Amino acid sequence: MEARVPSTVMEDVLGNPGQMGGRLVNVQKMAVLGVSTSPVSGAVFVDGVNCGVGSPGLEIQVPVPAGAHQISFGPVAGYITPSNQYLSLRDKEVRHVVGTYVATEVTPPTPGGGGLNMTTTPVSGGIFVDGYSRGNAPVTLEVAAGSHTVSFGAVSGYTTPAAQTVNVTVGTTLNVVGTYVASAVPTGNLAVGARELLNGAMVPLINAPIYVDGVWRGNLRDSPGGGSGGYFNVVVPAGSHVVSFGALTGYTAPAPQTVIVPAGQTVNVGGIYVATVVTPPVTPPVTPPVVTPPVVTPTFALSVAGVIWEWVVTDYTQHPEQYGYWRKRAVSGLSCTITKNGVLVQTVSLPSTLSSVSLSLAAGTYLITAKPYTGTGTQWLDPWGNKRIYSGPFTPPAPVTVTLPGTVEMVWSQPQKPYYPPPLDSSGHPAIGAAVGWQAV
Repeated sequence: MEARVPSTVMEDVLGNPGQMGGRLVNVQKMAVLGVSTSPVSGAVFVDGVNCGVGSPGLEIQVPVPAGAHQISFGPVAGYITPSNQYLSLRDKEVRHVVGTYVATEVTPPTPGGGGLNMTTTPVSGGIFVDGYSRGNAPVTLEVAAGSHTVSFGAVSGYTTPAAQTVNVTVGTTLNVVGTYVASAVPTGNLAVGARELLNGAMVPLINAPIYVDGVWRGNLRDSPGGGSGGYFNVVVPAGSHVVSFGALTGYTAPAPQTVIVPAGQTVNVGGIYVATVVTPPVTPPVTPPVVTPPVVTPTFALSVAGVIWEWVVTDYTQHPEQYGYWRKRAVSGLSCTITKNGVLVQTVSLPSTLSSVSLSLAAGTYLITAKPYTGTGTQWLDPWGNKRIYSGPFTPPAPVTVTLPGTVEMVWSQPQKPYYPPPLDSSGHPAIGAAVGWQAV
């Protein structure tokens, strides 16, 4: 018979009449394993779960989720158990597996024996002679004369015939028949469904995996075309059974339920899935970085001016120390140093005009020290046409201490007035360099 991949959605008995309001969640991909055994019948296990007895030419069809699975087989007397098989199935794939039992070596009968002709009815069952499997009925076997025990293998749904002990004589063949009796196992129905709480109302939940006694039986689905919707029936032997619900992404599955199924009756079993509350991640408040403002050192203005203090002669023909006046005059070449706590801060060249230079310095007390002036004083022509100049020396001012803000005027001064008359040379002119503070140019 062609294997059919089960639907991934089943029906829920808890749905209200009319169109269902469930929503599709976590669709499960399914496949089918078809397992048989050869040359004798043997128990079949899929992922450790007993799925029944496999027989030659008769497959057990096991629906499984797509993915990796292990197939193993039960022991059979007189045969080596087949090795486990490991398969990976894709969605909707059907795979056929055969477990091949290998007979163990049996000592051949001694000459001069008889025969056994062994059959079973109404189904073919396994034949064992003296504990060794001889395959499925019918089996004809030559055996040694004497006593032999014929036993029969289990067949699902039937009561196994009792073992028979026979005495075989030389040259005779005995007929042995094992009669299987159909088991009268009473059954009942499980109608299984699931719901979820959606927008304050209970609605059928599709795609919930359902397990009975640990064996997956399918996933719930909406019933076609609406109707009562959301359930499916599982035929089980009358008695106690455990119904459990598989995991669904986004939900907490219901707890398993143990139910008693009376013979010939249907028991409704429903589970309520609770949507998982997703707590949004807590974003910690963003603390703005601490911005340290740059340290701004306040500055203050310092104005420094420099001049020379010289005597200007108004009447050369008279005594110049009497006829003249003192004046301040700006000249080039004046400079000073500015220090703070003994450390040089700046050297300043002063302007050659009657103005000051403005400096921007940090708060504090500064020492202003004038540098020597090596320039000249006032120049003019005497009555004889000679250019005369007072050459100094000019005395620098004393250092000045100032706390900002402040204004400082530095005055380089002549030590004395020039005097007259200077000595004359042989031509009757003033001798060059003869007068203190005077010289010819």
